[in-house]
Formats: sequence, C-alpha cells, structure tokens
Amino acid sequence: MNHYLLLTTYPVLFFAVFANQLSMPVPGVLFLLAAGALCHTGQLSFPGVLALAIGACLLGDTAWFFIGRKQGGRVLRLLAAFSVDPNEQIRKTKRTFEKYGLRCLLVAKFIPGIDAVAPPLAGMSGSSFSAFLLSTPLVQRFGQQPTPAQVFCSAASSTASLLW
Repeated sequence: MNHYLLLTTYPVLFFAVFANQLSMPVPGVLFLLAAGALCHTGQLSFPGVLALAIGACLLGDTAWFFIGRKQGGRVLRLLAAFSVDPNEQIRKTKRTFEKYGLRCLLVAKFIPGIDAVAPPLAGMSGSSFSAFLLSTPLVQRFGQQPTPAQVFCSAASSTASLLW
C-alpha cells in the first residue's frame, strides 16, 4: 500500500467515524469495514483502528451531550426534523429516556432514531458528565460483548479473506 495513503488512513478513519457520530451524512460503517479489511491484510493495526473508532465515538457523543445541555429542546427538534413525524420521534425518545434513564445509552447505538438523540437528551436531563461517560457502551468492559468496531473489523476481515 502506498506510504502516503497509509499515513492518511488513520486520520480519515477518525474523521469519518466522528462525522458520522455528529449525524453528518458520512458512511462511517463503510470506513470501519474497509479498515477491518486492511487490518486483516496487516496494513493497519487493529488496536489502532479500535482506539480511533472508540475515540471518535466518545468525542462525538460528548459533543452531543454538551450541545444537549446547552441548547436543550432546540437540538432535539433539529435532529428529529429528518424523521417522518418529528414530534412523535421526540415524544418516544423522551419517554424511553424517562423510563430507563442513562441505561438506555447502553443499547441506544443499536436502535435507529434513538442513537442520534440519546446523548443530547442525556445532557438535557441534567445527568453528570461522569455518569454519562460511564453509561456509554464504549466505556463498558470489552470482555462481555464485542464493541461495534470489533464486529465490523471482524466482518470485514472475514469478507476480505473470501475475496483475496
């Protein structure tokens, strides 16, 4: 692989995952799949890719947490504006958050619609930042269940071995 391309892959991967976490239309999952394939061929470091993905996710969620704390309902309306029924989306998400609190962050990344609004909602709820960080799935122990980045890297690695 081209030396220049190798040097720029890590920053591009970080930006893609971070932009995806900020709800920008960047296909972060595809970048993670490609990085997984490159990890499988030995051109990228799996621990490096994993650290970048986790760092970008945490940074994005942290940004949304503080935006939610400062902007409140305005940021929720902005994020829900892209759904079919924005008011219903906001009501459902608020009900879910009121019912489960910060525990909903553990599964929010896997539920479309809730994944984008859960971090700002946590900020709006007055939760402490340390409680928010401890509730995110990326900070939980890796031993019980693989992180999404691990799953993507593993899937890309399997796909790459089938293709090459």
